[in-house]
Amino acid sequence: MYNFESIAMGLTRGKLKTAPDWSEWQQAEGVMLDQYEEQGLFGTPVPATDRDAIFNLVWSYVVKELDKRKKARCT
Repeated sequence: MYNFESIAMGLTRGKLKTAPDWSEWQQAEGVMLDQYEEQGLFGTPVPATDRDAIFNLVWSYVVKELDKRKKARCT
């Protein structure tokens, strides 16, 4: 079964935080974080040095087209 994603231009965290369904998007973030934890994606934090490149975590959001499920991903 295919589950296509809709085009989600404009679904930014800032805009979604003011939406009435923000709690659903937060729940989608929690599901994704739990999946990442199960995969061992996040390790133990270590102090940064001057030579380290540090990138901010960025969330992206889509609505699955077939079942209208809200999906959050972090990169």
